[in-house]
Amino acid sequence: MNVSSYMQQKQMRNSKIYIQKARCILAGVAAVSFMAVSCSFPFKNIPFVEARNYFVSNQVHEVPSKIDNRADFEHYFGTAAYMGKNGAPTAIDFNLQYVIAVAPPAGRQITVLKAKELKKENGQIIFTYQKQTDSISRNFSSRPLLLIVVDKEHDGQVVLRAETDKP
Repeated sequence: MNVSSYMQQKQMRNSKIYIQKARCILAGVAAVSFMAVSCSFPFKNIPFVEARNYFVSNQVHEVPSKIDNRADFEHYFGTAAYMGKNGAPTAIDFNLQYVIAVAPPAGRQITVLKAKELKKENGQIIFTYQKQTDSISRNFSSRPLLLIVVDKEHDGQVVLRAETDKP
């Protein structure tokens, strides 16, 4: 073996070692990056649909935050269908879906409830909504209601979080 072929073999071995070290470093950087991203985003957003054209039954004082069967749903809510486009109540399949309900007590101020975010965090389903209450009192009362429909694959204990705004 001459000197030149020996040098070429040594150079190839060194380049293979260099490539192996580079792969290890890249794998380590990727693992650390993945852990940082996982720690930065410990929750998962959950899709939902807002249910329309329902009202809280007059005989009901308190409404649970999670309803997962039709019998309970019909006990707490009635349908408020009307003619025209989008007049039918939102269809809910309780075999595949459940409902998260926000139903504050009736009041004389106009209260608007708006869905903001639904996420799963540490096994809990956290529903954040906005609550806006007008300061002007009316001569009749009404009960605000916000219902969202969620697939049962996203199951867990429901936690309601209100963000309150005054106009």
